[in-house]
Amino acid sequence: MITHDLTLAPDADRILVVVGGRLVETGTHGELLARGGAYARLVSPPPEAIVQTAPGADDTMILRW
Repeated sequence: MITHDLTLAPDADRILVVVGGRLVETGTHGELLARGGAYARLVSPPPEAIVQTAPGADDTMILRW
């Protein structure tokens, strides 16, 4: 599976992270979070991020940082 939907990634057996056309990380969800690299930055917004619900959409979140 190839996805930009990061909510699907934790269920994968192996995750490959590609940045700028290059493979930069590979591993399970837990392994990649523990490394604190590109994948962890993508799935974990910084503490100062502003999270809002999109107007008129109960299931859409807007992250700003």
